[in-house]
Amino acid sequence: MTTQVPLTTQNALAERPQQVRLEDILITEEILRRKPRRPDHASENRALVALAREMANNPRNLLQKLLDIAVELCHAGSAGLSLLRTGPGGEYFSWDALSGVYAPHVGGTTPRGFSPCGATLDRDAPQLFLSPARYFTYLGEVEPPFYEALIIPFYSQGQPLGTIWIVSHNVRRHFDAEDVRVMTSLAEFTSAALNLQEVNRALREREQELEDADRRKDEFLATLAHELRNPLAPIRTSLHLMRYTGADSPTRDRALKIVERQSEHLVRLVDDLLEVSRITRGSLELRTERVELSEIIQSSVETSRPLIESAAHELTVTFPATPLFLDADPIRLSQVISNLLNNAAKYTHRGGQIQLDARQDGQEAVIAVKDNGIGLSEELLPRVFKMFTQGDSSHRHSQGGLGIGLALVERLVHMHDGTVEASSSGLGQGSTFTVRLPLAADPHSK
Repeated sequence: MTTQVPLTTQNALAERPQQVRLEDILITEEILRRKPRRPDHASENRALVALAREMANNPRNLLQKLLDIAVELCHAGSAGLSLLRTGPGGEYFSWDALSGVYAPHVGGTTPRGFSPCGATLDRDAPQLFLSPARYFTYLGEVEPPFYEALIIPFYSQGQPLGTIWIVSHNVRRHFDAEDVRVMTSLAEFTSAALNLQEVNRALREREQELEDADRRKDEFLATLAHELRNPLAPIRTSLHLMRYTGADSPTRDRALKIVERQSEHLVRLVDDLLEVSRITRGSLELRTERVELSEIIQSSVETSRPLIESAAHELTVTFPATPLFLDADPIRLSQVISNLLNNAAKYTHRGGQIQLDARQDGQEAVIAVKDNGIGLSEELLPRVFKMFTQGDSSHRHSQGGLGIGLALVERLVHMHDGTVEASSSGLGQGSTFTVRLPLAADPHSK
């Protein structure tokens, strides 16, 4: 059975008995009066070797092994590790690992403000408790009862991580200074082990991020090669036709238009790459001026309209009820909105619907671009703005582009001290991209 005790200090304090004080159960000074047992350095050394072996071979079981050793070295009935955590009700201790007769109670919790572990952290030193359930009444739910409890705090970079503790269930077993020494040593080992586990976890996450980034980069380079090859083939064919046709031939004119159109496409691809490069290096500067949002929206719609109309999409634009003024770079802000419109057009099946809504929310301008397109998966949603992230590649390739437009959007919005977020109910459910930008402090000043 897992013992769950109150997580809120208010509930715990309601159970506090009036006739018993905390000082009545704290007997830490008794340690100084008790004759310490003889140290067993041989057993202690073997235990440390076993812990080192466990850390190397089975780190997931390290804390359990440490508590098993605490029970053995201190001849305790039970041992536990209580880690300090924060929840809706405030700080509390979680019994993350247990050994001895209390092992079935792993996962139990005690409130930070009303627990022996909290009292120990408050005193910033090892504490010895006698029958703590007389004061901390909820501990009476745990069987067999506590007789003596020796609790040692441990820290990381000066911040409390939790406590390690041993309990006697026998009235003849009293803890002494030797137990304090052994448990203090184990507490230091625990702190080091937890820090190492956290470092290893962070390294594993970073390694996974690098692997994902490398994979996305490979996919991006494959996309880049694909997109660059697409216009080169018609350019080469058109140049070949121009070479063997007359100066005023209709075929030559058509070929020339193909070369011009595909060359413009190549320029756009290269421009996108240069934009990302400039922003990443921090060499892109905004040319800020006082602008009215509706004008920026109109410019953006004009830029994106050819792509939207070529896919037979229906575009609905809702302008702000009143003029909204921003201190922004009009070209870059227009680029943000048109990139979102282009993204919606590319990832929406032919004949889809796109909505652009702009409004005021407090001291912010809110621009939302919504579509009924292919949507975003739960896996893709958190990293949709990251470089080299690819959505449905087959759909993207059919529409063209490098898939870096959203990365540009996020960077440009952040340069304007704004935020952008994506939302979607899932694949096939469309998506919404929402940009928030600060309004000009004084809209009437230039």
